[in-house]
Amino acid sequence: MYGSGLHFTPAPIGQTQWDDVTGGINYAGGNVGINKALPTVALDVVGVLNVTANDKFTIGSTQVFEDSGELTYSGTITWDATPPTTILNQTYRWVRIGKMVSLRINIKYNVAGVTNTIATVTLPAGAPIPQDPSGFGNANDVAVMATGSIGTNTGTISGGTTKAFLGQNATATGHICTVSLNTAIAAKAFRFSIDYFIA
Repeated sequence: MYGSGLHFTPAPIGQTQWDDVTGGINYAGGNVGINKALPTVALDVVGVLNVTANDKFTIGSTQVFEDSGELTYSGTITWDATPPTTILNQTYRWVRIGKMVSLRINIKYNVAGVTNTIATVTLPAGAPIPQDPSGFGNANDVAVMATGSIGTNTGTISGGTTKAFLGQNATATGHICTVSLNTAIAAKAFRFSIDYFIA
């Protein structure tokens, strides 16, 4: 290790350039380099940096990585016609890398609906809020296209041509995730996946 642009020289036995502080150690002498002889910032690393941060990693005030893990979806689910009933599984997961978020939502029912063509779910609680593209933030706007399907069970993708998208709700007060079919089915499964930007 190097400090303040100068190579550390071994301290006499019992002495060190590091001070014990509550919860760790501190070097108050300037910049620290790892494999870097002349560090130019507080911590200058040349090589691979391995960070274990309990599914969240922040540099300064900028969060650069977060993984929600799989969570139970508890938002509002709206179906057209007769909705499926008795939810067996309802999960979601999102991962944030910088200002990009990947989100997936899966919902499985026991009892099929009748003549279903559209399903809409609210953005999961705690998911990062999407940044609508300029001009696409009004009520009912389709802001970002997604991938999605509605099936008669978890092993089928039904209903012909499928459209999936993220956009503002009817009052422009929150985001919704929608999957739309052109052929009605007896739905028992909902799947939605999207990548979107945040501010």
